[in-house]
Amino acid sequence: MDRGVNIRLLSLVGQVGITIVVFILIGLVVGRWIDARFDTSPTFTLVFMLFGISGGGWSVARLVMWALEGTSGESSIGKD
Repeated sequence: MDRGVNIRLLSLVGQVGITIVVFILIGLVVGRWIDARFDTSPTFTLVFMLFGISGGGWSVARLVMWALEGTSGESSIGKD
């Protein structure tokens, strides 16, 4: 394998991990804030964590699809 491909795959793995963690943490923080404000623990925390998990999964799927398009080996330069 080419060294550039290895670095690209390693960066993709890092982006996937960070993306999932950020989405879940945002859902957790927003849910906890709403639960604290309206005294409805753990209802909104669970709902927003599920939103975070699904949003993170959707974002990761788009990220991987974008990365796979870039590694297809076809050059779009000069194509009409």
